[in-house]
Amino acid sequence: MHKKLLFLIFFIFYKTLIFSQLSISGIVIDQKNEPLPFVNILINKNQTDGVSSDIDGKFSIESNESIQTLTLSFVGFEKLIYTVQKENFEKKLILQMKSTAFDLQEAVVIAGENPAHRIIRNVVKNRDQNNPERMESFQCLIYNKMIVEQLPNKTEIKKFQEKQKHSKKKEKQKQSQYFEKVLRNTELSHLFIMESVSERSFLFPEKNREHVLHNRVSGFQDPSFVALASDFQPFSFYGDHIEILDKAFLNPISLNSTKKYFFNIVDTLLQKTDSVFIISYHPRKGKNFEGLKGVLYVNTNGYALQNVIAEPFDKSFIQMKIEQRYKNIDDKQWFPEQLNFVIEASKYPHKYIGTRISGKSYLSLVQLNPKLDKKDFKIQGYTTAKNANEKVDSIWLNYRPKVLNQKEEKTYIVVDSIGKKNKFDQILDLSEALASGRFPINKIDILLPKVLSFNDFENIRLGLGLSTNDQLSKYFELSGYGGYGFSDENWKYGGALLFNFLPDEKLQLKFNYQQDLSEPAALVLTAEPQLFSRQLYANRMDRWENKSVHLKGRLKHTVQFNLSFGQSIWQPQYEYQFDGSDLDFEKFNFTEIGVDLRFAFAEKIVRVFGTEISSSRFPLIYLSYKKGLKDIWQGDFDFQKIALSVEDNFRTRGLGETSIRIEAGLTSGKLPYNRLYSASGIGRGFQYLEIENSFQTMDIYEFLSDQFVHLFFEHNFETLLFKSKKFKPEISIVQNVGFGSLNNPQFHQGVEFKTMEKGFFESGLRADNLMRFNYFNIMYLGLGAGIYYRFGEYANPTLEGNLAYRLRLKFSF
Repeated sequence: MHKKLLFLIFFIFYKTLIFSQLSISGIVIDQKNEPLPFVNILINKNQTDGVSSDIDGKFSIESNESIQTLTLSFVGFEKLIYTVQKENFEKKLILQMKSTAFDLQEAVVIAGENPAHRIIRNVVKNRDQNNPERMESFQCLIYNKMIVEQLPNKTEIKKFQEKQKHSKKKEKQKQSQYFEKVLRNTELSHLFIMESVSERSFLFPEKNREHVLHNRVSGFQDPSFVALASDFQPFSFYGDHIEILDKAFLNPISLNSTKKYFFNIVDTLLQKTDSVFIISYHPRKGKNFEGLKGVLYVNTNGYALQNVIAEPFDKSFIQMKIEQRYKNIDDKQWFPEQLNFVIEASKYPHKYIGTRISGKSYLSLVQLNPKLDKKDFKIQGYTTAKNANEKVDSIWLNYRPKVLNQKEEKTYIVVDSIGKKNKFDQILDLSEALASGRFPINKIDILLPKVLSFNDFENIRLGLGLSTNDQLSKYFELSGYGGYGFSDENWKYGGALLFNFLPDEKLQLKFNYQQDLSEPAALVLTAEPQLFSRQLYANRMDRWENKSVHLKGRLKHTVQFNLSFGQSIWQPQYEYQFDGSDLDFEKFNFTEIGVDLRFAFAEKIVRVFGTEISSSRFPLIYLSYKKGLKDIWQGDFDFQKIALSVEDNFRTRGLGETSIRIEAGLTSGKLPYNRLYSASGIGRGFQYLEIENSFQTMDIYEFLSDQFVHLFFEHNFETLLFKSKKFKPEISIVQNVGFGSLNNPQFHQGVEFKTMEKGFFESGLRADNLMRFNYFNIMYLGLGAGIYYRFGEYANPTLEGNLAYRLRLKFSF
């Protein structure tokens, strides 16, 4: 009897439990069948009982009461009231909302302050405490999925095909067949799919590490560009500027943003004890800045961002949108839960066929403030596990938030077969080698910079450079080159033997020999090759024989060093006589030791397509010290030579971007012309090229110093000064200053020069994008100009003699 009673009580309780917990789920989509994120969904029109769709448009509702209606509201869409039927509890709903001609024009607040401003100010006030990248530390797991697909405009294609139905032109028929093929392939699969699983670690303020555990890329067996998946949008929406595709947009929740943006409360959602304010935003009328538009969901619990939708306000060939969803973890910290982006070029590669790149990042296993060791953070901000490329399906089932759909699975099958047939991996390896200036042929690389080069002294140099590569050995490298200058009619050649003691740490020992040319008195601090440098204008050269040994490496994550010892012989190829010694010099012998240092604090390096991309929010510093050794290995001079440069780029909210470079040098000892410092001028008047960190109105070799300081300053106002719908010039101002002095100028005979004790000054005005041209419906090619004026004690007597003109080209989205 007791058992029957217990069974009856249990059955009644269980039945009540089942029917009291009504459950309904589904997805909200727009008229293009794209998911709508963050849609407000009220149950039975109850303002205190509701949910919102997630970042993928999905929703799930559980209620103790019967669910009769769902009321959906979203900015820019008609309100939808859906009557729930009995069968809706058995299958997932698909609710489609219709867009309206939603006008983001500013509303007029009749009395008092715009109520949205108080909320935005609270969001700004709480930015630091809600920003995950202001925490002491965190760790999380990230699953990324990126898809590239074609977007055929079926309506326009159909119109075209109808017009060409009876056309006898083969070209029109081929185009129609091409459209048919695109339509078939689009239904079958995407162009590309990429997945990765990585563990991200962060240690305040700048330590970042993302370690890829697994990756899978359609068409490739061993991809090296997985880092791209996480670089299309910021990790959080709390910085002063939001960068999308390397373009900086003023954040609507930056300080004093209410003066730049218009905000409007469009809805309020109650979630338990918290309120969520839904606020639309866009740039105010008449404000010229790179702004965003979209919707912010602000939770009153800490006035944190719960959801974000953002896209550029100005239209372009490429439409970009980011969506972010945050979760309150243990009521301690709001942390990203999912990050989405969409980049769409609606008329590329064809006016009837667009391309879309979409990415989704899901974050899980979040650890707040774990104990992390600085030693575990390497200079490479992005690392990959050795077995990351395994494609076992069982591995991915553990990480994917949802299984791949049929089209995504088909993409892997189709593109993998195409990649194998067309050798995508070999093409990628070749592309990476070319990006690093090498063309691989088995175990030998052709050094491309040695094949062709230009300067005013040689005019054209043709040559060949060869080097062993990692296929032969990653522990040593043997290289050599030769080249012939057509103007000076001489051969140049050299060779090197390099040992990699610690390949990962880049500790290298290099033995070097060169018979080449070297520009006298040139300031060379950076070792990075530059496509366009002042070397193009060099018309004064020394014949240079160099024998040296170098020890290169890195100290921790901050300092790169190069210790050197060697002998060099400099023979001027121009009229010059050095009167600083009793000896009659035709050649100058130098024996010297040196150290070159590069300081990059909190630097993060990501290697993509064979190129290392460096980023740091701190200035970059170069320091070079050389000590001459007289009477050692035939050295003729005892001297010390120091050179320093500091450069930085930074952005000021509402003002644009500033670039500064300061360089200075000092020598002690009696040195010939070729080991002093010639200020970096490139010539007055008109020049096609504009070389950075150079004096535009200074003639080449015009000034000579044994101690100097130069300042190169540029501020780009971008479009802040002037912008209209079609005319968007970017205005920059430039100020360059140089001071220098020279002891014993009488020692240097046969060459003309001045000194800069009174200071050299020039100012410039640059205007980019004065004319913009459509570049394949994907970006703009902008034509601009720069004009520079020389003034001060070293100004020339005529206006024309103080002016320089430059053309400028710039690509922009």
